[in-house]
Amino acid sequence: MKTRAGLWLIHPKPQDGELLSSWLIRIAAMTGRSLHGFCDDHWRGLNLWNRDLDHLAPEVVLETLAKRTGTPTNQVQATTLNAFEGTLVPRVVPNGSTAMVRPIGVWHRERKTHGLQYCSHCLTEDQIPYFKTLWRLLPVSTCTRHGVILKSSCPRCDAPVAPHRGDFLICHHCGSDLRGQKHEPANSNVLQFQHHLQGVLAGNPVCWPGFHGTYPIAFFALINRLVLLLSTGARRDRLLKILQARCDIEGITEFTSKTKDTKTLSPRSVHDVMIGITYLLRGWPWIFIATFLDAKVYWSWAMKDLKPQNAPYVFFQPTKAFLQIDPNAKDR
Repeated sequence: MKTRAGLWLIHPKPQDGELLSSWLIRIAAMTGRSLHGFCDDHWRGLNLWNRDLDHLAPEVVLETLAKRTGTPTNQVQATTLNAFEGTLVPRVVPNGSTAMVRPIGVWHRERKTHGLQYCSHCLTEDQIPYFKTLWRLLPVSTCTRHGVILKSSCPRCDAPVAPHRGDFLICHHCGSDLRGQKHEPANSNVLQFQHHLQGVLAGNPVCWPGFHGTYPIAFFALINRLVLLLSTGARRDRLLKILQARCDIEGITEFTSKTKDTKTLSPRSVHDVMIGITYLLRGWPWIFIATFLDAKVYWSWAMKDLKPQNAPYVFFQPTKAFLQIDPNAKDR
């Protein structure tokens, strides 16, 4: 349905921070067409839902949406994961894996991994429910608005969230409503830290104590490295033992990743990792150095699989200066 000016008769603008896929699903629903029929009408042959639409963000789709909804180009671009280039990462990889972007595990039109998170309270309270770009990011594990840990699957059957299948806010697998669900309360330190991270992602400078003036990409690269060290590998348990004795990390049930792909960690796991990270970042780098030395996690492990030229300087410099030991020392 279009007007003479080329606009769709129903042309809602994206909500603040809304994902491209969420916006497109809402537009199709308002026209009365099925989602896949609507997309086939305008982008025949693209098979948009057989890929990670928010990650790939085809230019032809963005151009059509801008033209037909009367939305400024920059506002349309902000619905994609490309919006985090230059802050979260140097570059988003459209056809590959991007650091700190949660994969949704596309298999035809199915989703195999829990890459899309959500807050039931937001979906319930928002006048126009929608899924947010922030909910695709690894460092985001809580809703700072409601003070809770996010979910990344159906609370009833544990199926991945796939709003393009079925009825948007209804689980396509078992029919459960994603709204009105209970969430675990989030740790106050994690909420404070994430609030700061969201500000940096929105374009504010890094102003966390001890990191004033740090380039955002370097700051997020440091966080990504610490997530890896605290959640994977044989020496992880040593670090956890020290951290559990020194900060509020209790009752952890899944503080680990079976693989080295930390992007597949559950929101609860990331939240618990972030408790440890907020502790390590205090008075940087001294608590970090002391904790790693006490856990006997030295240079070779801290830099494992990371080339010095690719390491953020804010991590590389103290690690090189204080975590190198005699190669003949025991218990390396």
